[in-house]
Amino acid sequence: MWKTFASLFFAVAVAMLGIGIITPILPLYVKSFSASGLMIGIIMGAFSLSRGLLGPFVGRLSDRIGRKRFILAGLGIFAAVSLSYSLAGNVWQLVLVRILQGAASVMVTPIAQGYVGDMTPIGKEGRLMNLFYASMFIGTGLGPLLGGVLTDWLSYHAAFAGMGILSVLSLLMVAVTLPPDHGQIRKSPTHRQASIVPLRQIAKHDAVKAILAYVATRGFWRQGFNTFYPLFAVSALGWSASDVGYIMSGYFIAGGVFQIPFGYLADRWPRNPQIILGSFAAPLLMLLVPFMRSFAGVMVVVFSIGMLSA
Repeated sequence: MWKTFASLFFAVAVAMLGIGIITPILPLYVKSFSASGLMIGIIMGAFSLSRGLLGPFVGRLSDRIGRKRFILAGLGIFAAVSLSYSLAGNVWQLVLVRILQGAASVMVTPIAQGYVGDMTPIGKEGRLMNLFYASMFIGTGLGPLLGGVLTDWLSYHAAFAGMGILSVLSLLMVAVTLPPDHGQIRKSPTHRQASIVPLRQIAKHDAVKAILAYVATRGFWRQGFNTFYPLFAVSALGWSASDVGYIMSGYFIAGGVFQIPFGYLADRWPRNPQIILGSFAAPLLMLLVPFMRSFAGVMVVVFSIGMLSA
C-alpha cells in the first residue's frame, strides 16, 4: 500500500506544482489580452466548469477501465495545455485552453484521490486522506512562488514551459512507479470493497448533499481570490508577480502543512464541529484581505485562512 501511496503522493505533488506555477500570473496574462473583468472571470471559471461537468463521468469510467490510464492521459493533456497557453492568440482560445485544462485536472487529482481512498484502512481515513491532500497543497503552494519568480526574471511563457516540464516529469513518475489496476480494486477485511454505486443513490445521502454544498460555496470565495487578488495586488498595491507568488504560496502551504495534524484530529474527535469552524472562520477572514495594505499583514491573514481551510 505504501509504495502505491508514495507514488501517487509525489506524482500529484509535482503535477500540482506545475498547476500552481500559473496561479499568480494567469490573471495577469489574461489581462494582457485587454480582457474585461467579465472575460477574465469566464476564462478562469471555464476550468472549474469543465472539471465539474466531466467529474462524475470520468470517475465512473476510471472505476471500470482503470485509474492509472486516466491519470497518465490527464498528465499528458496537462503537458499539451502548457504549450497551448503560449500559442493562444485571443481570449476565446484561452477559454478553450482552460476547458482542456479542467478536463485534464479531473483525470488526475480526483482519480488519484479515489485510488488512495480505496486502499485506506477503515478508521484511518482522516490521517491518510489529509496526508494525501498535503501533496496537493504543498505542490500548489510552492508553484505560485516559482511562477512569480519565473515571470519576473524571464516571461509568462517561461512559467507555462515550467508547467509543461513538471507535467511530463509527473507523467513519467506515474508510468514507472504506479502499479496498473486495470479497473480492479483489491479487497481485504480492513479495506472497503469496490462497488459501482449509481450517482442518484449517492446523491440521496444527506452527508453527500452537505459536502457538495460546502465545496460549491467554498469555491466561490477561493476562486474569486485566486482570480482577482493578483490583479488587485499588481494594479492597486504596485506589487510584482513574485510578491503575489509569495502570498499565494503562503496560503496554499499553510493549507498543506496543517492537513496532517488536522487529519489526526478528524480521526479522534467529532468532525462536524471542525468543519463548521473552518468553513465559517476562513471566509470571514477573507473579508479583511482587501483592506490590508502591508505585505506582512496580508501574509498573516492568508496563512490563517489556509490553516482554517485544512
